[in-house]
Amino acid sequence: MTETTNTRVSGATLDRAALEEHLAQPVRSFDNCSFDDADLSRLDLQGCTFERCTFVDASLFAAKLARSSWLRCRGGGADFEWWMRSTRASMAAT
Repeated sequence: MTETTNTRVSGATLDRAALEEHLAQPVRSFDNCSFDDADLSRLDLQGCTFERCTFVDASLFAAKLARSSWLRCRGGGADFEWWMRSTRASMAAT
């Protein structure tokens, strides 16, 4: 069952277009959502909260993930490469 409030989406299967629609509104919290196989590359996901979401084979290449929270999510095969490279670089600089 999909539930959407002004700030939270629950139980939905979302592709890039659907996620962009929610991000254009004040929605920044996603619970039990599926982003499997979605191309989420270069999206601004800063400040988003993801709980019990799946990102199997999703691409998050160069997505902005600062201040995002990931709780009990699964992402087998997901591409976080750019984020991981930039995080390592900022950790090495400190």
